[in-house]
Amino acid sequence: MLPVRPLVNVLPHVRKMASISGPPSVPVTRLELLCHGTVIVVSCLAIPTYVLTHIRKYRGLDD
Repeated sequence: MLPVRPLVNVLPHVRKMASISGPPSVPVTRLELLCHGTVIVVSCLAIPTYVLTHIRKYRGLDD
């Protein structure tokens, strides 16, 4: 039977991490923040809005 080495000894213990402290190197414009925020809000509210506008159909009260 082959000897079984613990998994801890097989995997390398290398921690690759980079962090930069300070202001952003490429600032984001207010227009870009506004556009991204709008897209996020609209996409989060799209399905609940659709469901609420079609609630009569879901309940079987469709005219």
